[in-house]
Amino acid sequence: MISPWRAALLPARFRNAGFFVQGAQTQVGRRTALHEYPQRDEAFSEDLGQQADRFTVEAIVIGPDYFGARDALIAALKGRGPGTLVHPWYGQRTVALASPARIAESPEEGGLARFTLEFVECGAAPAEPHAREDTQGAVEDAADNALDAIEEDFAETFDAESLPEHANASVLDRVNNLLTGALSAVQGVISPAMSALTDFHAAIQLTMANITTLIRAPAAFAQRVQGIIGSINSLVKSPLYALASYRGLFDFGSQVSSPAAATPARQREAANQA
Repeated sequence: MISPWRAALLPARFRNAGFFVQGAQTQVGRRTALHEYPQRDEAFSEDLGQQADRFTVEAIVIGPDYFGARDALIAALKGRGPGTLVHPWYGQRTVALASPARIAESPEEGGLARFTLEFVECGAAPAEPHAREDTQGAVEDAADNALDAIEEDFAETFDAESLPEHANASVLDRVNNLLTGALSAVQGVISPAMSALTDFHAAIQLTMANITTLIRAPAAFAQRVQGIIGSINSLVKSPLYALASYRGLFDFGSQVSSPAAATPARQREAANQA
């Protein structure tokens, strides 16, 4: 005759190892941090989020294949990572063993082993961090490289040293137009009272005053002009306003006059303008 308590056993399973249970115990709640302050009678409980559900399972392994079932459950409990618990009350849950299993066997209960198991429910693993391209840094590096290439190309192709002063007049006019256009672009979007605009204006005036000397040192000349144009971005804080300022300079240099005569000096003059 089967004893009443054995007849009340219900099947359960962890991973692929089967066992029986008589009841269920569950712990649910929230995680808190208790803050207690000097000279204050009341404590403050800080809510840290929901606590993972815990399940205390009294597993029983019994039957003619008692040793095999016991060893299978022990192997399942030693397995790496979370596993699936199928329980008559808890249903199917993904759990991990929260503390070492306790196993009890005695001669009085021959052919039977009792496991005390504490499981904690597990969710999906958080996404692992991964490297992402620094697109802003890549754009800035590309812009710096482009400016360096422009400066190097200008220094190699611009030559005002071999021309007389009057032959450089057209180049000087174009540079003055560029700098005047840059000043007008900034004046249209920032307040005239700003000290930064005064400094910007002073830099342009200084460049214009020394332009005759600067064009005979192409690398320094290119650096000076690039610095003035580049500083618009720092003067105008709004990206849209900065773009509006630069837009007025987009067409500069699109109209390059052809030399009036095919002389070397005229060709050089046109090349310098370009």
